[in-house]
Amino acid sequence: MELTDFLKWASGPGAGVLAYFAVQGLRKWWKWFAALDAEVIRYWAAGVSGVIAIAAWTLLAAGTQTLPTGNWWDWFQKLFFIATSAFSLATLIQAPQLRGTMRVPKPEA
Repeated sequence: MELTDFLKWASGPGAGVLAYFAVQGLRKWWKWFAALDAEVIRYWAAGVSGVIAIAAWTLLAAGTQTLPTGNWWDWFQKLFFIATSAFSLATLIQAPQLRGTMRVPKPEA
């Protein structure tokens, strides 16, 4: 796999996977991070995945891809799509970790 292939993967679905491993590593190394609530860890994973995706796309765009036009709205749309895609994938990847942690109100009899 070449660097451009890796950056394409990391700017899309790979960001969620990389964020999952980064968050799992943080949970092992830092006790204060492991003590956080599962919901807070999910938000961390989503934020980390967005940062990874935007950084990978920026590195990829610097050398290989056609950049959006000079209009700020085109840049915003592209970066927003990349970040929200990574956020969604990170949320789906972290979902099995959250089983049993969701607080669903029991119906009253």
